[in-house]
Amino acid sequence: MLLLNESLLAADLGWRLAFGLGGILGLGIMLVRRHVPESPRWLFIHGHQAEAERIVDRIEAEVRQEAGSELPEPSEAVTVRQRDVIPFTEIAGTALRRYPRRAVLGLALFIGQAFLYNAIVFDLGTILNGFFDIGSGSIPYFLALFAIANFLGPLLLGRLFDTVGRKPMIAGTYFGSAVVAAVLAVLLINGSLTTWGFFLLVSLTFFVASAGASSAYLTVSEVFPMETRALSISLFFAIGTAVGGITGPLLFGHLIHTGDADLVAIGFLVGAAAMALGGLAEVFFGVRAEQQSLENIARPLTAEETEAAWRNEPAPQDARDRLRPAHVQQAAHEREQRIADRTARRRERERAGARRYRPGTGPGSTLYSPGMAGTAGTATRTSAMAEQRLDDEIEQITHTLQEAGPTSREELEQAVGGRTWGPGRFRRALRESERESRAKGLADGSYTPTDGPGRPDSAPDDPHDQR
Repeated sequence: MLLLNESLLAADLGWRLAFGLGGILGLGIMLVRRHVPESPRWLFIHGHQAEAERIVDRIEAEVRQEAGSELPEPSEAVTVRQRDVIPFTEIAGTALRRYPRRAVLGLALFIGQAFLYNAIVFDLGTILNGFFDIGSGSIPYFLALFAIANFLGPLLLGRLFDTVGRKPMIAGTYFGSAVVAAVLAVLLINGSLTTWGFFLLVSLTFFVASAGASSAYLTVSEVFPMETRALSISLFFAIGTAVGGITGPLLFGHLIHTGDADLVAIGFLVGAAAMALGGLAEVFFGVRAEQQSLENIARPLTAEETEAAWRNEPAPQDARDRLRPAHVQQAAHEREQRIADRTARRRERERAGARRYRPGTGPGSTLYSPGMAGTAGTATRTSAMAEQRLDDEIEQITHTLQEAGPTSREELEQAVGGRTWGPGRFRRALRESERESRAKGLADGSYTPTDGPGRPDSAPDDPHDQR
């Protein structure tokens, strides 16, 4: 009866501590969430382009102020079709049909971490009490130290996932936790573990595993199209928990109730194997997503729909071009020449500026060729369409200024519908218009048309970008 009372008291203390910490963390999350902006990508895709533009403007202004210099121009643009809802069936179908290797990766990472985590966390107190004679009243303190080790893992190792890289760090944390768990199992079979030896090895296992487990969420939010990020986490977490999160505690609970330390060690070996399989999946199927935009890792579903519309438009053939009126052919030729000149000037600025030190930039990193939008590879086709859209936007700005005369920036943006173009697109087109002497910024913040194209890059950068 005394042992039962102690167990009930320890359980009550543990639940009170958990609820107290949970309440504090929940309050903190509520306060922080009020000051964390929504994803501009999500906002724009779901039709809230004005708010997306406002958030991006604020972030860019803060970065410019901290860096003391202008930000580099975007390397490419993506056109998306705004949608209110993307069905869960479409998300699951995209993961399984289009990215089967990444789906296997997500399942392996979630099942491995769910098996090990749920098995040990749910049964750690029972193991300490049943095999190392730790009193029920002391177990909550061990669990608190265990929680600190779990917290420190992602905190101290998290930055390495961006610097060292996703694949080596994810594979390393999964393999590392598997090795420590296997060593713990061997020592447990030998009977050479003390209470603190066992607890330190368990804490070390989860110090490494917690960083790996966090990376499972990171991975499935990155390697699938950006519209599916949150629901991808839900999908793989649900499956991983159903497979690993249920079987793990059931297996460990059965082994612990036998009272045989050797059988408990087998449970640790099974957990180590599950984590090792996750590490192997990362080695073979992992994606090097560090320091890349989400659009480069997986093409947005809404962008692919737009590109499909581009591809369905027949590319002009030489014979058709010859049948066009002369003024239409001349306009198309001038457009192609503008785009080619603009691309060449941008590359020259990148070679001369700080961007030449950035990985993946420099000569040959992008390509534009007139008429290639429907026939080239994905990267080249996307770049070509982005250049054509930029030229259309510059033409809209030029035509509006020629008709309206001097116009404030806000009125000009409203007149051309700049806020519907996407975050940063209007600002970029306006800056290019100045560089090409198609528009001129005045001291009062308004813009006026010019007589025509002049010497490129003669105009200053947009003086209102600091807003």
